[in-house]
Amino acid sequence: MVGGATATGKSEVAAELAAELGGVVISADSRQVYRGLEIGTAQPHARLRELAPHRLVGFLSPAASYSAGQYGDDARRVLAILAAAGRPAVLCGGTGLYIRAALRGLAGPHAPPRERRNRREALARRWAVEGAEAMHAELARVDPGLATRIHSHDRQRVLRGLEFYAEHAMPLSAAWREAGFSATEERPRGNGVAPAPIASLRYRLELSGAELDRRIAERLAVMLREGLVEEARALRARYGDDTPRSLEAVGYAELFAHFRGEVRLDEALERIRVRTRRYAKRQRTWFRNQDDYAPVPAERCACSAILSAWRKSQP
Repeated sequence: MVGGATATGKSEVAAELAAELGGVVISADSRQVYRGLEIGTAQPHARLRELAPHRLVGFLSPAASYSAGQYGDDARRVLAILAAAGRPAVLCGGTGLYIRAALRGLAGPHAPPRERRNRREALARRWAVEGAEAMHAELARVDPGLATRIHSHDRQRVLRGLEFYAEHAMPLSAAWREAGFSATEERPRGNGVAPAPIASLRYRLELSGAELDRRIAERLAVMLREGLVEEARALRARYGDDTPRSLEAVGYAELFAHFRGEVRLDEALERIRVRTRRYAKRQRTWFRNQDDYAPVPAERCACSAILSAWRKSQP
Protein backbone atom coordinates (compact mmCIF):
# COMPACT_ATOMS: atom_id res chain seq x y z
CA MET A 1 0.00 0.00 0.00
CA VAL A 2 1.39 3.37 -1.07
CA GLY A 3 -0.50 6.26 0.51
CA GLY A 4 -0.04 9.90 1.32
CA ALA A 5 -1.33 13.36 0.61
CA THR A 6 -2.22 14.58 -2.84
CA ALA A 7 0.73 15.71 -5.00
CA THR A 8 3.30 13.55 -3.18
CA GLY A 9 3.92 11.42 -6.27
CA LYS A 10 2.04 8.28 -5.20
CA SER A 11 0.99 7.32 -8.72
CA GLU A 12 4.55 7.42 -10.05
CA VAL A 13 5.95 5.38 -7.15
CA ALA A 14 3.14 2.81 -7.35
CA ALA A 15 3.57 2.32 -11.11
CA GLU A 16 7.33 1.92 -10.76
CA LEU A 17 6.86 -0.58 -7.94
CA ALA A 18 4.34 -2.61 -9.91
CA ALA A 19 6.63 -2.62 -12.94
CA GLU A 20 9.56 -3.90 -10.87
CA LEU A 21 7.42 -6.60 -9.22
CA GLY A 22 5.47 -7.63 -12.30
CA GLY A 23 2.35 -6.53 -10.48
CA VAL A 24 -0.77 -4.42 -10.91
CA VAL A 25 -1.71 -1.01 -9.48
CA ILE A 26 -5.12 -0.75 -7.81
CA SER A 27 -6.32 2.81 -7.32
CA ALA A 28 -7.78 3.81 -3.95
CA ASP A 29 -9.00 7.26 -4.93
CA SER A 30 -12.67 8.15 -4.61
CA ARG A 31 -12.64 10.47 -7.66
CA GLN A 32 -10.31 8.60 -10.02
CA VAL A 33 -12.98 5.93 -10.47
CA TYR A 34 -14.91 8.27 -12.82
CA ARG A 35 -14.52 8.60 -16.58
CA GLY A 36 -14.10 12.06 -18.04
CA LEU A 37 -12.34 13.43 -14.95
CA GLU A 38 -8.87 12.35 -16.07
CA ILE A 39 -7.09 15.68 -15.72
CA GLY A 40 -8.81 17.13 -12.66
CA THR A 41 -8.40 13.95 -10.60
CA ALA A 42 -4.82 13.34 -11.79
CA GLN A 43 -5.56 9.88 -13.11
CA PRO A 44 -2.42 7.93 -14.09
CA HIS A 45 -1.31 9.06 -17.52
CA ALA A 46 -0.32 6.90 -20.47
CA ARG A 47 3.33 6.49 -19.49
CA LEU A 48 2.43 5.10 -16.07
CA ARG A 49 -0.18 2.77 -17.56
CA GLU A 50 2.45 1.47 -19.95
CA LEU A 51 4.70 0.66 -16.99
CA ALA A 52 2.05 -1.45 -15.27
CA PRO A 53 -1.65 -2.38 -15.57
CA HIS A 54 -4.03 -0.24 -13.52
CA ARG A 55 -7.38 -1.26 -12.07
CA LEU A 56 -10.39 0.68 -10.70
CA VAL A 57 -9.51 3.83 -12.63
CA GLY A 58 -12.00 5.63 -14.90
CA PHE A 59 -14.52 2.80 -15.05
CA LEU A 60 -17.67 4.64 -13.88
CA SER A 61 -19.87 7.35 -15.35
CA PRO A 62 -19.64 10.63 -13.38
CA ALA A 63 -23.39 10.23 -12.73
CA ALA A 64 -22.94 6.82 -11.07
CA SER A 65 -23.54 6.42 -7.34
CA TYR A 66 -20.59 4.65 -5.75
CA SER A 67 -19.73 4.21 -2.07
CA ALA A 68 -16.65 3.14 -0.15
CA GLY A 69 -18.46 -0.09 0.66
CA GLN A 70 -18.92 -0.86 -3.04
CA TYR A 71 -15.33 0.07 -3.70
CA GLY A 72 -14.18 -2.30 -0.95
CA ASP A 73 -16.06 -5.17 -2.59
CA ASP A 74 -14.55 -4.34 -5.99
CA ALA A 75 -11.02 -3.90 -4.66
CA ARG A 76 -11.08 -7.14 -2.69
CA ARG A 77 -12.37 -8.98 -5.75
CA VAL A 78 -9.44 -7.66 -7.81
CA LEU A 79 -7.00 -8.51 -5.02
CA ALA A 80 -8.33 -12.07 -4.87
CA ILE A 81 -7.95 -12.51 -8.63
CA LEU A 82 -4.37 -11.22 -8.53
CA ALA A 83 -3.51 -13.42 -5.54
CA ALA A 84 -4.84 -16.48 -7.34
CA ALA A 85 -2.67 -15.60 -10.35
CA GLY A 86 0.39 -15.03 -8.16
CA ARG A 87 0.70 -11.36 -9.14
CA PRO A 88 1.64 -8.68 -6.59
CA ALA A 89 -0.79 -5.83 -6.06
CA VAL A 90 0.16 -2.24 -5.30
CA LEU A 91 -2.76 -0.39 -3.73
CA CYS A 92 -2.30 3.34 -4.24
CA GLY A 93 -4.33 6.34 -3.10
CA GLY A 94 -5.18 8.92 -0.53
CA THR A 95 -8.86 8.21 0.26
CA GLY A 96 -8.76 6.80 3.79
CA LEU A 97 -12.16 5.13 3.71
CA TYR A 98 -11.41 3.42 0.41
CA ILE A 99 -8.10 2.10 1.72
CA ARG A 100 -9.77 0.87 4.88
CA ALA A 101 -12.58 -0.75 2.89
CA ALA A 102 -10.08 -2.61 0.70
CA LEU A 103 -7.75 -3.82 3.43
CA ARG A 104 -10.05 -4.28 6.44
CA GLY A 105 -13.63 -3.95 5.32
CA LEU A 106 -16.08 -1.47 6.82
CA ALA A 107 -18.45 -3.62 8.83
CA GLY A 108 -16.23 -4.48 11.77
CA PRO A 109 -14.28 -2.51 14.37
CA HIS A 110 -10.96 -0.97 13.41
CA ALA A 111 -7.77 -0.85 15.42
CA PRO A 112 -7.55 2.67 16.91
CA PRO A 113 -4.47 4.85 16.52
CA ARG A 114 -2.26 5.39 19.56
CA GLU A 115 -3.68 8.84 20.16
CA ARG A 116 -7.30 7.70 20.38
CA ARG A 117 -7.32 6.91 24.09
CA ASN A 118 -5.80 10.28 25.00
CA ARG A 119 -8.24 12.07 22.73
CA ARG A 120 -11.19 10.21 24.23
CA GLU A 121 -10.09 11.01 27.78
CA ALA A 122 -9.60 14.68 26.91
CA LEU A 123 -13.11 14.87 25.47
CA ALA A 124 -14.54 13.21 28.58
CA ARG A 125 -12.82 15.80 30.77
CA ARG A 126 -14.22 18.59 28.61
CA TRP A 127 -17.73 17.12 28.94
CA ALA A 128 -17.38 17.17 32.73
CA VAL A 129 -16.16 20.78 32.77
CA GLU A 130 -18.06 22.43 29.89
CA GLY A 131 -21.29 20.46 30.02
CA ALA A 132 -23.58 18.69 27.56
CA GLU A 133 -25.00 21.75 25.81
CA ALA A 134 -21.60 23.21 24.98
CA MET A 135 -20.28 19.91 23.64
CA HIS A 136 -23.41 19.32 21.57
CA ALA A 137 -23.10 22.86 20.16
CA GLU A 138 -19.54 22.07 19.11
CA LEU A 139 -20.74 18.89 17.40
CA ALA A 140 -23.40 20.93 15.58
CA ARG A 141 -20.64 23.16 14.18
CA VAL A 142 -18.50 20.32 12.83
CA ASP A 143 -21.18 17.70 12.06
CA PRO A 144 -24.67 19.22 11.88
CA GLY A 145 -26.01 16.08 10.18
CA LEU A 146 -25.20 14.01 13.25
CA ALA A 147 -26.06 16.67 15.82
CA THR A 148 -29.64 17.03 14.57
CA ARG A 149 -30.21 13.29 15.06
CA ILE A 150 -29.05 12.91 18.66
CA HIS A 151 -30.06 14.48 21.97
CA SER A 152 -27.66 16.97 23.52
CA HIS A 153 -27.37 14.76 26.63
CA ASP A 154 -26.48 11.61 24.70
CA ARG A 155 -22.91 11.71 25.99
CA GLN A 156 -21.65 8.61 24.22
CA ARG A 157 -22.79 9.59 20.73
CA VAL A 158 -21.86 13.28 21.07
CA LEU A 159 -18.33 12.40 22.14
CA ARG A 160 -18.08 9.72 19.49
CA GLY A 161 -18.94 12.28 16.80
CA LEU A 162 -16.39 14.78 18.13
CA GLU A 163 -13.73 12.10 18.44
CA PHE A 164 -14.26 10.92 14.86
CA TYR A 165 -14.06 14.46 13.50
CA ALA A 166 -10.87 15.17 15.46
CA GLU A 167 -9.24 11.99 14.16
CA HIS A 168 -10.35 12.08 10.51
CA ALA A 169 -11.07 15.77 9.84
CA MET A 170 -14.45 14.82 8.39
CA PRO A 171 -17.96 14.49 9.89
CA LEU A 172 -19.01 11.03 11.02
CA SER A 173 -22.33 11.47 9.21
CA ALA A 174 -20.43 12.10 5.96
CA ALA A 175 -18.33 8.99 6.56
CA TRP A 176 -21.48 6.90 6.96
CA ARG A 177 -22.84 8.21 3.65
CA GLU A 178 -19.53 7.62 1.88
CA ALA A 179 -19.33 4.10 3.29
CA GLY A 180 -22.80 3.22 2.04
CA PHE A 181 -24.56 3.32 5.43
CA SER A 182 -28.24 4.16 5.55
CA ALA A 183 -29.33 7.68 6.46
CA THR A 184 -30.90 6.69 9.76
CA GLU A 185 -28.91 3.73 11.03
CA GLU A 186 -25.37 3.42 12.35
CA ARG A 187 -24.65 0.15 10.62
CA PRO A 188 -23.62 -0.87 7.12
CA ARG A 189 -25.98 -2.38 4.63
CA GLY A 190 -25.66 -6.12 4.30
CA ASN A 191 -25.05 -8.73 6.99
CA GLY A 192 -22.60 -6.59 8.97
CA VAL A 193 -19.87 -9.23 8.94
CA ALA A 194 -16.42 -7.76 8.37
CA PRO A 195 -14.19 -9.57 5.88
CA ALA A 196 -10.82 -10.82 7.06
CA PRO A 197 -8.13 -8.10 6.99
CA ILE A 198 -5.68 -8.35 4.11
CA ALA A 199 -2.01 -8.58 5.03
CA SER A 200 0.05 -5.84 3.44
CA LEU A 201 3.11 -3.63 3.76
CA ARG A 202 1.96 -0.04 4.14
CA TYR A 203 3.89 3.13 3.39
CA ARG A 204 3.04 6.81 3.38
CA LEU A 205 4.96 9.32 1.27
CA GLU A 206 6.06 12.34 3.29
CA LEU A 207 6.95 15.89 2.26
CA SER A 208 7.57 19.10 4.18
CA GLY A 209 4.67 21.52 4.21
CA ALA A 210 6.52 24.02 2.03
CA GLU A 211 7.48 21.41 -0.55
CA LEU A 212 3.96 20.00 -0.62
CA ASP A 213 2.54 23.48 -1.26
CA ARG A 214 5.05 23.96 -4.08
CA ARG A 215 4.10 20.66 -5.68
CA ILE A 216 0.39 21.43 -5.40
CA ALA A 217 0.91 24.72 -7.25
CA GLU A 218 3.10 23.02 -9.84
CA ARG A 219 0.59 20.24 -10.40
CA LEU A 220 -2.23 22.73 -10.96
CA ALA A 221 -0.11 24.50 -13.55
CA VAL A 222 0.46 21.18 -15.33
CA MET A 223 -3.27 20.40 -15.21
CA LEU A 224 -4.04 23.75 -16.82
CA ARG A 225 -1.58 23.06 -19.63
CA GLU A 226 -3.13 19.63 -20.14
CA GLY A 227 -6.63 21.13 -20.51
CA LEU A 228 -8.30 21.20 -17.07
CA VAL A 229 -10.48 24.20 -17.96
CA GLU A 230 -11.61 22.57 -21.20
CA GLU A 231 -12.34 19.28 -19.42
CA ALA A 232 -14.44 21.08 -16.82
CA ARG A 233 -16.24 23.08 -19.51
CA ALA A 234 -17.18 19.86 -21.34
CA LEU A 235 -18.55 18.36 -18.12
CA ARG A 236 -20.48 21.54 -17.41
CA ALA A 237 -21.99 21.44 -20.91
CA ARG A 238 -22.96 17.81 -20.39
CA TYR A 239 -24.58 18.11 -16.97
CA GLY A 240 -25.55 21.79 -16.67
CA ASP A 241 -26.67 22.85 -13.22
CA ASP A 242 -27.73 19.31 -12.32
CA THR A 243 -24.17 18.20 -11.59
CA PRO A 244 -23.61 14.77 -10.04
CA ARG A 245 -21.83 14.43 -6.73
CA SER A 246 -18.61 13.33 -8.40
CA LEU A 247 -18.20 16.84 -9.81
CA GLU A 248 -17.99 18.33 -6.34
CA ALA A 249 -14.34 17.23 -6.48
CA VAL A 250 -11.63 19.84 -6.08
CA GLY A 251 -11.22 21.84 -9.27
CA TYR A 252 -14.54 21.22 -10.95
CA ALA A 253 -16.78 23.03 -8.45
CA GLU A 254 -14.53 26.09 -8.52
CA LEU A 255 -14.39 26.20 -12.32
CA PHE A 256 -18.15 25.72 -12.57
CA ALA A 257 -18.55 28.82 -10.39
CA HIS A 258 -16.33 30.67 -12.87
CA PHE A 259 -18.41 29.44 -15.82
CA ARG A 260 -21.53 30.77 -14.09
CA GLY A 261 -19.89 34.19 -13.87
CA GLU A 262 -19.61 34.14 -10.07
CA VAL A 263 -15.81 34.49 -9.91
CA ARG A 264 -12.95 35.40 -12.22
CA LEU A 265 -10.72 32.61 -13.49
CA ASP A 266 -7.79 33.70 -11.33
CA GLU A 267 -10.06 33.64 -8.27
CA ALA A 268 -11.29 30.15 -9.15
CA LEU A 269 -7.71 28.91 -9.50
CA GLU A 270 -6.74 30.37 -6.15
CA ARG A 271 -9.73 28.63 -4.56
CA ILE A 272 -8.54 25.36 -6.10
CA ARG A 273 -5.05 25.85 -4.62
CA VAL A 274 -6.45 26.66 -1.16
CA ARG A 275 -8.92 23.78 -1.18
CA THR A 276 -6.25 21.36 -2.37
CA ARG A 277 -3.89 22.42 0.42
CA ARG A 278 -6.63 21.90 2.99
CA TYR A 279 -7.44 18.49 1.57
CA ALA A 280 -3.77 17.52 1.64
CA LYS A 281 -3.56 18.57 5.29
CA ARG A 282 -6.50 16.30 6.16
CA GLN A 283 -4.88 13.43 4.28
CA ARG A 284 -1.58 13.89 6.13
CA THR A 285 -3.43 13.88 9.43
CA TRP A 286 -5.26 10.66 8.55
CA PHE A 287 -2.15 8.77 7.48
CA ARG A 288 -0.08 9.96 10.45
CA ASN A 289 -2.81 8.75 12.80
CA GLN A 290 -2.54 5.22 11.44
CA ASP A 291 -0.16 2.99 13.35
CA ASP A 292 0.89 0.71 10.51
CA TYR A 293 2.19 3.07 7.79
CA ALA A 294 5.96 3.48 7.57
CA PRO A 295 6.98 7.00 6.47
CA VAL A 296 9.06 7.28 3.30
CA PRO A 297 10.43 10.59 1.95
CA ALA A 298 8.67 11.41 -1.31
CA GLU A 299 11.88 11.56 -3.31
CA ARG A 300 13.30 9.78 -6.34
CA CYS A 301 14.56 6.96 -4.13
CA ALA A 302 11.11 6.23 -2.66
CA CYS A 303 10.47 3.31 -5.00
CA SER A 304 13.86 1.74 -4.23
CA ALA A 305 13.33 2.11 -0.47
CA ILE A 306 9.91 0.46 -0.58
CA LEU A 307 11.09 -2.26 -2.95
CA SER A 308 13.99 -3.11 -0.65
CA ALA A 309 11.64 -3.42 2.33
CA TRP A 310 9.27 -5.61 0.34
CA ARG A 311 12.05 -7.97 -0.72
CA LYS A 312 13.28 -8.30 2.87
CA SER A 313 9.74 -9.28 3.92
CA GLN A 314 9.60 -12.19 1.50
CA PRO A 315 10.31 -15.69 2.85
